[in-house]
Amino acid sequence: MFIVIAILALCGILSGGNHGVHVPNKTSEFFPYGAMGLWTGLIYAFYAFGGIEVMGLMAVHLKKPEEASKKGKLMLATLAIIYIISIGLALLLVPLHAFTEQHRRVLDPCRFAFCRYDIALYNG
Repeated sequence: MFIVIAILALCGILSGGNHGVHVPNKTSEFFPYGAMGLWTGLIYAFYAFGGIEVMGLMAVHLKKPEEASKKGKLMLATLAIIYIISIGLALLLVPLHAFTEQHRRVLDPCRFAFCRYDIALYNG
């Protein structure tokens, strides 16, 4: 849902708030903590959504259960792509220094991009 809302905000379809796009100019601005920082963030995503329990539950529904490891790799790759797109869109809407530990980081771009909309829209 965040990806859809962020794209709508970047395209100017959602009004309100600051729509300035913050495009990083250097590689160090894209990944200020380097590849290890990106990998550390993705580990949390893999742990949260790509857990072994999910693989065990879904393997039962496969036509060929021996393909579970291939499907697991596909799931992790898909999650990585979704998270990288989400992080990229969040950083286009809000500069990196605006993210703080005091707020729900996922909702910070929503507040900057379209403040007048209810955050409940994001939560579904």
